[in-house]
Amino acid sequence: FEAIETTERQRIKSILVSLGNLTVHTIFNDATAGQIACLTSHCLVWREIVNDPRLAPDQFALVLEDDAEFPLGADAFRLATLQAQAHLNDQDCDLCYLYVYPTAWPDGFPRKSSCAQTIPGFYTWCLLAYLISPTGAKKLLSLLSDLQDIYAPIDCLVADFAKRGLLKIRAVDTGGFIDNAGQLDKRGPAPNKMPSNLWYAPPWQEEDDD
Repeated sequence: FEAIETTERQRIKSILVSLGNLTVHTIFNDATAGQIACLTSHCLVWREIVNDPRLAPDQFALVLEDDAEFPLGADAFRLATLQAQAHLNDQDCDLCYLYVYPTAWPDGFPRKSSCAQTIPGFYTWCLLAYLISPTGAKKLLSLLSDLQDIYAPIDCLVADFAKRGLLKIRAVDTGGFIDNAGQLDKRGPAPNKMPSNLWYAPPWQEEDDD
């Protein structure tokens, strides 16, 4: 899937209209053009998942952002993902995080040595890698359409839906099979990390529509 670029403002605006005449709320969170491009990219992926005839409503699709990397290799990642997906077959879940920021891991949930299990979701905010069902993707698109006045980053928006009990989430019980190759926050470029097109893009509300 080809992600939406920061510079494609008119295309982004058209996508927001197609998703339910969505507008971007910037009063409390000054979203960048890069964050809105990321948001629309995820939304288009969700739409593809909803419309994919190969997926049953209770099956899961894998979504990876472009800065996902596999420290143990692609085969180890694939095996861990299949194990997590098998465990989700017995769970009521819309979305399962495959990556959690190390500092966001909650107390009381010790990480294990394999990824055969998932645990109940908690408040986290990273869509670097996740499994999502067509039912979950449809639910997210509906929630966005009902919200209309959206905000970014999309990671926080999804996390807030889950926190309000509107989205059923889980997370894998281990780490190490996937990592983030990109810059994690606004503290500046980190050594050996991909530069961010989210934090340093122009503010969305200051872009010229002409």
